[in-house]
Amino acid sequence: MEETKRCSRCHEAKPISAFYRNKGWPDGLHSYCKVCVLAYQKDARESKLAQFPGKYRWKRDLIRHDYFAQIDSPMKAYVLGVLAADGNVLPKHHRITLELSARDADLLETVRDELVPGGAIVNRHRHGYDYQVLAFVSRNIVDDLETLGVTAAKRLPSSFAREFILGYFDGDGFITYHERINRRYPYIGITSGSSNLLVCIADVIEQYTGIRPSGPWRMGVTGTYSIRASGNSALIIDEWLHTSGLGLKRKRLS
Repeated sequence: MEETKRCSRCHEAKPISAFYRNKGWPDGLHSYCKVCVLAYQKDARESKLAQFPGKYRWKRDLIRHDYFAQIDSPMKAYVLGVLAADGNVLPKHHRITLELSARDADLLETVRDELVPGGAIVNRHRHGYDYQVLAFVSRNIVDDLETLGVTAAKRLPSSFAREFILGYFDGDGFITYHERINRRYPYIGITSGSSNLLVCIADVIEQYTGIRPSGPWRMGVTGTYSIRASGNSALIIDEWLHTSGLGLKRKRLS
């Protein structure tokens, strides 16, 4: 018959195998049984959480884990587009990271307020430039992003396509001007590592505006592609993209 020991927490006599080995105790066994050790550790974590909510609580409780379970608003489609363009998703660790230039701090705060209200944004200086980073862990969000195709083919969602494209444009789009004698001639474009995604985006833009951006064009040896439009076509696309009122001001033609 196996030897027993009484747990000093629950006061029950249990077999020796129900206790963790611990050289800190005279008999080489923890004074609490395994069940009570785990319960004690859980209570300690809850106590720390209550004592330091700013440091610990947002990581677990403030993340909106079901945010992408259903794309049912223009804002959700927009945030999805931003993550598709600039987000870094690590499925193995269920981690999502979004790093943007410091000049786009408002955009990062918008994404933070949607996904992790009150979450920490970290400043980073690299290669002479200032960046801001939002990072958090959510198994549900990573799974939903994979379902939506953001981590792989980056397929367009079936609804709110315009807002998705706007979010992607704010992440990986550009506007430029060619100075002419009488006026500034505008260009608008989007870059991506996926030519298939750009074809999808061009299809949607043509469907709703009657204008199809040219491309995709391969950009040098970078492995990326771009679509673009110019002149009045660029102005029409810009107006259509920003109908909802969302988007970065610095990426507006008008």
